[in-house]
Amino acid sequence: MREALLGARSEIVLASRLAGLPRPIDGVTTAIADETLIEDDARYAHALGFGGKLCIHPKQIAAARRGFAPAANEIAWAKTVLAAPEAGAVSTGGIMVDAPVRSRARQILRAAGDISPPGS
Repeated sequence: MREALLGARSEIVLASRLAGLPRPIDGVTTAIADETLIEDDARYAHALGFGGKLCIHPKQIAAARRGFAPAANEIAWAKTVLAAPEAGAVSTGGIMVDAPVRSRARQILRAAGDISPPGS
C-alpha cells in the first residue's frame, strides 16, 4: 500500500520544500490500538520528509511521536558531529563535517530535546 502512494507523497514533500513551506503533515493511520503500526507509519513518513502525522484518536499520539523522534544512533552521530572543531570542513569519525552537516546534527538534537534552538 505504501508504494501505491509513494509518488504522490514525495511530490507533496518536494512541493512544500520548493515553496519554502514547513514540512507537510502525513495522513492518518486508521488502526487506533496498533502502536507498532502507528509508530512504523510515522517513522516511514518522517523518512519521506513529513513533519508530523494526523491522529484520529488520542491513543495514537505517543506512538506517532516515537516514530518522529530521532533514533539513538542518530543522536549519537549528531553529538559526534557537534563535538568536532568548528574550523570549516574537518574530518571526524571518518566523515567530513562542514556547516550543512553541523546544521543537520543540530536539527536532530533539537528534535531529541538535547539542545535548544538557536536564539532561544
